[in-house]
Amino acid sequence: MRLFSSRLINFLIVLSIVLGIIYFIKDRNWHSFYFLTFLCPIFLLWPRYFYRKIWQKRYNHSLLKILEYFIASIFTLNLLGNIGLYSIRIEYDSFVHLTVPMLLAVPIGFILTTFSNPKNIQNINLFKLSLTVFLIIIVLGIVWEFYEYINDKLLGTSMFFDPRQGIVLDTSLDLILDTIGAFIGSLLIFLKWPQWYSKWLIDNKKSDNKKRQELS
Repeated sequence: MRLFSSRLINFLIVLSIVLGIIYFIKDRNWHSFYFLTFLCPIFLLWPRYFYRKIWQKRYNHSLLKILEYFIASIFTLNLLGNIGLYSIRIEYDSFVHLTVPMLLAVPIGFILTTFSNPKNIQNINLFKLSLTVFLIIIVLGIVWEFYEYINDKLLGTSMFFDPRQGIVLDTSLDLILDTIGAFIGSLLIFLKWPQWYSKWLIDNKKSDNKKRQELS
C-alpha cells in the first residue's frame, strides 16, 4: 500500500506538470502554468520530503501513506474542478470548500503535534490542539479567498466568485462551508487523535522494518 501511495503521488506530479504546460501552450494561461507546474508538485511532495528528513526515525511508514493519501485527495478534488467540474450545474465548488478543510485537519494536526513533541500521547491537550487546527484552517480559507482575488486582478482569472451568485454571497458561502468543514475535521481530531497518532509511532508498528526493506 505504501508503494501504491508513492506511485500515486508520482503520477499526480507528472499529470500536474503536463496539464500546466498544455494550458500554457493552448491558452497562455499563466496561472495554470505556475500553479500546476510549480506549486502543486511542491504541495504533493512535502510529506515525503519531511518524512525522510525529519520524521522517519520516530514514525512508521503508515504515517507517510496517510499523509500522501490526504494530500492526493485534496489535489485531485481541486484538479477535477479546474478541468471542468466547477462549471457544471452542481455545487462542486461548495463540496470542495466543505471537504478540503476536513482533509487538512490530519496533516495540520500532525505538524502541530510534532512541534509540541510529546513523550506521551496522553500529554497532548486535545482541546487546544483541535482549536488550533480549526483556527489555522479558517485562516487558510481566508488566505485562499485573497489568493483567488489577487489572481483575478493580476492574471485575469475568474476564481474569486461565481458571477451567477454575486461576490458577497459566493464568498460568504465559501467561508461558511470552510468553517463547517474545519469544525468537522477538528472534532475528529478531538475524538480520535490519540488512537490515530499512536498507530504512527515506530514502537507501536512491529511490521515497519519489513516495509522499510521493501522500499530499499
